[in-house]
Amino acid sequence: MNSMDKRHFKRIYFSDEDSIEAVFRLSDEPSEPIKGQIMNLSEGGLFISVSKDTKPEDMGEGVHLILKEITGITPFLNIDNTEIEIKWILHAQFLENVGLGCEFVNITEDTRNKIRQIVASSEQ
Repeated sequence: MNSMDKRHFKRIYFSDEDSIEAVFRLSDEPSEPIKGQIMNLSEGGLFISVSKDTKPEDMGEGVHLILKEITGITPFLNIDNTEIEIKWILHAQFLENVGLGCEFVNITEDTRNKIRQIVASSEQ
């Protein structure tokens, strides 16, 4: 278990109504963008809810993704082409979506600081 699994970083939680969306693709091949709802975000990673219909079969634990953009967050978070790794998956038959617990890989210090500011502003 690594430090991300222990909730080392403070995080901000979002509801479906917040409409915070992630656009990403598989990192090892050109692929169509995949969209999902961000349910929480920290400087260590994020949890994304993806429709079972749009999740590629080969998207499992350990797979690396390229996060193209995050929409709906204020202040605007430019996170273009940030690599993330799927650390765990929540896949239950009774749920409409699949949950992806992802950790940032090689995140820039600038992006980390922006996320830290967004999380801190939510605590006020």
